Amino acid sequence: CSMISVTIANSVTSIGNAAFRDCIHLASVTIPNSITSIKDYMFNGCYNMTSVVIPESITYIGKGAFGDCNRLASLTIPKNVTIIGDGAFSNCYRLNSIQVDNENPIYDSRNNCNALIETASNTLILGCDNSFIPNGITTIGDNAFTLCKNLSTISIPNSVEKIGNGAFMQCENLTSIIIPSKVTSIGDYSFWNCEKLSSVSLNESLTSIGVYAFGSCYNLKSIIIPNNVTSIGWSAFRYCTSLSSITLSNKMTKIEDGLFEGCENLKTVVIPNSITYIGLGAFIYCGFSTITLPNSLREIDNFAFSGCLNLTSLMIPNSVTTINMFAFSGCSNLISINLPDGLETIEVGLFENCSNLKKIIIPNSVTKIKSVDDYSIRKGAFSGCTSLEQVILSNNLSFIDEETFKDCTSLLSITIPESVTFIGNRAFENCNSLIKVSSIIKAPISISSDAFPNRTNATLYVPIGCKNAYESAEYWNEFNICELMGDVNSDGAVDAQDASLVMQHVAGKVTIDDTMPADVNSDGQIDAQDASLIMQFVAGKITW
Repeated sequence: CSMISVTIANSVTSIGNAAFRDCIHLASVTIPNSITSIKDYMFNGCYNMTSVVIPESITYIGKGAFGDCNRLASLTIPKNVTIIGDGAFSNCYRLNSIQVDNENPIYDSRNNCNALIETASNTLILGCDNSFIPNGITTIGDNAFTLCKNLSTISIPNSVEKIGNGAFMQCENLTSIIIPSKVTSIGDYSFWNCEKLSSVSLNESLTSIGVYAFGSCYNLKSIIIPNNVTSIGWSAFRYCTSLSSITLSNKMTKIEDGLFEGCENLKTVVIPNSITYIGLGAFIYCGFSTITLPNSLREIDNFAFSGCLNLTSLMIPNSVTTINMFAFSGCSNLISINLPDGLETIEVGLFENCSNLKKIIIPNSVTKIKSVDDYSIRKGAFSGCTSLEQVILSNNLSFIDEETFKDCTSLLSITIPESVTFIGNRAFENCNSLIKVSSIIKAPISISSDAFPNRTNATLYVPIGCKNAYESAEYWNEFNICELMGDVNSDGAVDAQDASLVMQHVAGKVTIDDTMPADVNSDGQIDAQDASLIMQFVAGKITW
C-alpha cells in the first residue's frame, strides 16, 4: 500500500489481523478510542512508522503487532493494556523511550528504567539503547534488547536468574558483560552477533548455555566455562574468530555440533575427562596445532576436526570406538596420527586431502575401509594424501573400498593382509610411486582392471607356492610377480643382514613394518623361525 498516514474513524470498533502489514510508506496512524485491541501483526513491517499513539481504550496488543517498525522512536503503554503478545515490538531497534502508565496493573517501567516490565513475574520484556535493568528483575525476556545497536554497556543486577533467548542478540556495540551469581541459564542466541563483545564473565551457578549463545562474537578472546555447566548448545561459540583459549566444564559429557566452528584463532582447548562425544563439525576450521583428547571419549562425529589447517599431530585414545565421515579431512598439515585400538571402520573421506600425512597404522581392530556411505557420498578415506609414503593395514581388514588411496602419489609400497576379500575400483588410482605390492592372500581375489593402475611398473610379492595362481589371475598377472622371501631390508638380496633384522624385531629393538618379506613361513608372525629359515636360505640348505 502507498498510504503515508492513516486516521481510523471513531465508528470503527475492530480491525483484523495484519490489516496494515507491510505498508512500508505508512509513517503515522491515529487509533480511535472505539478500538479495544490491536490485533496480531496489524502494523508489522511498517518500517517508516515514526510514531503511534495507543489510546487508553486498548486492552490487547497482539503478537508481532508493531514488529519491524524500525523507525519507531518512542512507545507509551496506556493503563488498560493487560496483554502484550510475543514479539509485539520486535526489531524496533530505534526505540529510545519506553514508558508505561503508572496506573497499569500488569506492566510497568519502574524507576524510569526506560523499559517494559511484566510486574508480577519481574520480567523485563522490552528494552532500548537508553534502558537500565532495575534491581528486582528476575528474568530478561526473549529478545528484550535485540538489535539495540547503540547499547555499549549494561549492568545486570544480582536479582536476575535467567537470560532469555536472543536477549541481547545483535547488540553490535556491546563490549562487555558480567553474568550475575543467580543466573543459571543463558538462552539460545542470547548474545549472538554482538560483534564488539570482548569480555564475558560467567558465574559459578550457571548450568546451561544455549544454542548460538555467543556465536559470531568476533572479538571475544577467551572464556572459562564454570564447572557447574552441564550443557552448551550447538554452535554456541561458532565463528568467534578471535577466541584463543577456552576451558570446558568437567560436568559436560558432550561437545555439541559446530560448537567452535570457524574459531580460526583458537589455540588452546582444555577438554575434561568427562567428555564422551565430539559433535559434527565441533572444531571445523579451528586454529590449534595440537589438542589433547580425554580417555573418556567414545565417538568423534562427522567433520569434527575438518579443515584444522594448523593441526600437526593427534593422539586418539583407545576409548574411542567410532570416528565418523570426514572427521579429519582437509587437515593439510597433519603429519602423524595414532588411531585407537578399538576402531572397527575407517569411514568415508576420513583423511581426505591430509596432504602432509606421511604414515598411517591401521589398528588390527579395523575390518573395513569405506569410500561410499548409505547416501552415496563418495570419497576415499585417504584420497589426496599426497605425502603418504607408508601404510600398515590391519591384519583383520576384509574390505578396501573404491578410491581408498586415490592420488596418494608418494605411496611406495603396500602389504595386503590375508584377511582381505575385496579391493574396490580405483582403490590405488594415481598411486604412481607404488612399485611394491605384497599380497599375503594365498588364493588371489578378483580385482578390477583399475584397482592397481600402476601394476605394470610394480613388483608383486606373493606367498611361497602361490606364484602360479597369481600368474593365472586376471589383472594380478600384469604385475612382475616374485616369490622372493626374506629380503627384509629391500636391498634386492637375501643375506645375513635380513636375518639379523628379524632377530632385532623379535627382541623389540626395531620394528619391521612390511611383514611380507620377513614372514618367510607365512604363518602371520615374525619370529625366530623366520630368521632361521633366512639363514638356511643364505647357506644354500633350502630354496624358495
